[in-house]
Amino acid sequence: MEVPSKKTRAPKATVKQMEFLVEYMQNHIAFATGKLLGARGKATYDLQWQNFCEKFNTLEGTSKSVEGWKKLWCDQRNHARARAAKAKANLKKTGNTTDTIN
Repeated sequence: MEVPSKKTRAPKATVKQMEFLVEYMQNHIAFATGKLLGARGKATYDLQWQNFCEKFNTLEGTSKSVEGWKKLWCDQRNHARARAAKAKANLKKTGNTTDTIN
């Protein structure tokens, strides 16, 4: 009977890498939202991820594949959306209390 190998976690991105990620996505809104339309939209999207990955991996810190950086972006975006939803829900509460959001 084989023992399944444990999955190892990828190293976390550095602060510099996260700042670069946010700045890059702010400058490339269509890319960040995945709304590159047209006949070559998917090809353009994949090529832009490849170029982004090459630039990103040159920064000091962890190096990941395109899939790794896609997952990081997706996780960061989902976390930000959840925090915004929680803040909005807190504002709609009776009494309009300001709870801290983490």
